[in-house]
Amino acid sequence: MCGISGIVFNNNKDISKKINIISSSISNRGPDGTNVYISTNVAFAHNRLGILDKDSSFSKQPVFSSDLRYSIIYNGEIYNHTNIKNELISLGYKFNSNTDTETVLNSFIQWGSDCVFKFEGMWAFAIWDKKENKLFLSRDRFGIKPLYYAKLDNNFYFCSQIRGLKEIVELKNIDRNVLNRFEYNEYQEDTIFTNIKNLKPGHSLIYENKKLKCFKWRKESFEEKQMSNQAEVIESYDQLLKESCKFHSASDRDLALSISGGLDSSVLLYTFKNLGINFKSFSTIFESTYNDESEYLNVIERDLDIKIERNIIRKQDLNDDNLLKSIKDLDLIWSEPCIGQWLHYKKMRSFGYNVCIEGHGPDETLGGYDYHFNEYIKNKFLKNFFVNFNKLNIEKKTIFSNPDDNSVGLNKYSAFMLLFDDYKNALRNRFERSKYFENILKLKNIMLSKKKTSHGYIKKKYYNIFNTKLNCLNSKIYEDVYFGNMSRHLAQFDRLSMSSGIEVRVPYITKKIIEASISLNENYKIKEGYNKKILRDISIKTLPEKILSRKKKIGFSTPMQDYLNLNISKFIIETSKNKSFLESNYFDGKNISKKIEKLYKINDFNKLNKNWKIISTHHLIN
Repeated sequence: MCGISGIVFNNNKDISKKINIISSSISNRGPDGTNVYISTNVAFAHNRLGILDKDSSFSKQPVFSSDLRYSIIYNGEIYNHTNIKNELISLGYKFNSNTDTETVLNSFIQWGSDCVFKFEGMWAFAIWDKKENKLFLSRDRFGIKPLYYAKLDNNFYFCSQIRGLKEIVELKNIDRNVLNRFEYNEYQEDTIFTNIKNLKPGHSLIYENKKLKCFKWRKESFEEKQMSNQAEVIESYDQLLKESCKFHSASDRDLALSISGGLDSSVLLYTFKNLGINFKSFSTIFESTYNDESEYLNVIERDLDIKIERNIIRKQDLNDDNLLKSIKDLDLIWSEPCIGQWLHYKKMRSFGYNVCIEGHGPDETLGGYDYHFNEYIKNKFLKNFFVNFNKLNIEKKTIFSNPDDNSVGLNKYSAFMLLFDDYKNALRNRFERSKYFENILKLKNIMLSKKKTSHGYIKKKYYNIFNTKLNCLNSKIYEDVYFGNMSRHLAQFDRLSMSSGIEVRVPYITKKIIEASISLNENYKIKEGYNKKILRDISIKTLPEKILSRKKKIGFSTPMQDYLNLNISKFIIETSKNKSFLESNYFDGKNISKKIEKLYKINDFNKLNKNWKIISTHHLIN
């Protein structure tokens, strides 16, 4: 796991200086050393974090083919590389190491750009063909590993992070269209900088004769399969996960595992434990806040007789210096501070760990978010809406325990659907609170019009959704996996972990597991008020009941609505008073600053902290 960067140039003026500047800017991605290689037309830099065969001379990159025609710099892990290596050996290839880097290079020599179809893992790599003066870049199918590029002044640049290119590429313009979205979308080519592009997940790029060709190699597979034998479905999924955990445990360094006390990370912990794989568990807790998940961690510790290392984040840890460093290291526009995750990896690294197992993926693939329930309700009732319309039991009273708490954020459409008697009990289990319920009497005619709600869920397209192959729930999952949340969160955790020189591995995010997940019938995703049902099914005999039946999702997110928000609010208002903010060329700094100051004076920290995107964007641009 590393950081990679390079330049394809037409003259060598300042090339050595430029490649060293780019490389040094991402040195955090490779704490085990940096190597720079400059040839006739190309300069490569590799910041190394040694994980496999780390003491081999072939761990130093670039690695060259036997005839010296090809060279590669590589960031990633190919978990099935041993199988591919054996196939290549049968074809006459010789290997000098146990590194997957050599396997990737020889695979390219044998199969060309189609080699990526062989790989199961995460990667971003660059291969230079000295004979053809051709550069080949590729990125894994789900975008676990990052890669950015820029074409400027007859030179072509690439780097693992935007900030590497920012150091050397003249940033002529900010893309206001991207900036206006105030959102980071890893699946999009554009970044906020007009001349810096993102190599999208599942894409490759060829640069030759000053021309570049970017093409998609990933083929999405999304088809619901009819599986009648429940026991076989559960067993099959369980075996896939165990196989993935074995692959992801391959390392010459000790393994760490992030545990939140939630379902996803707990399933991984128990799976690794039952497979006999050694690891150290780490968790992060915000002191005296609703983010304290100690009760669940205590259950796991007692059940498995293990110790989970707790990183206690206190009020003083949310100081200006840490907040600013976390923004810089994230290197992305984000809606909230990521200081919890950032400090989590700092703690882990202080114990000497470089490889971390994490439970990302099931939220997107198995219906883990509240909006997935919205789609599930549509799928259940939209077909028969007009049949059931007259059967509605309109209730004026709330069925929720705390109607004033809007932490769930249930939209009007979902509230409307709650009125169906045959599903009311199940949804009561899931949606415990909503302030919208009292307004349902106003919704009688909404479904009969093309009018959108404030959340944008009622759209004309939903009248025809059932004419497609995908139902409402699976359509949303498809979007999350290939074009939405998953790639965004993977980018987030890559930057935060690599800022501490830690490789994050995600056993749930493999081709086999994702295709198996999205092909499952919806009842294996959402059923009786529970999400991610298949994970609960495979763990029913292993996980404690308190973990299995848990519905509340927290993780390591920063508690913006707690007393800790005072520190964050101070950071926001101090930034808004800076001269560079007030005189910004990209947004109305003076007007925003006045609004922020007003919110601060009336102690409306909730609304104040919603300005975090603007604040973090300002720091990234400047």
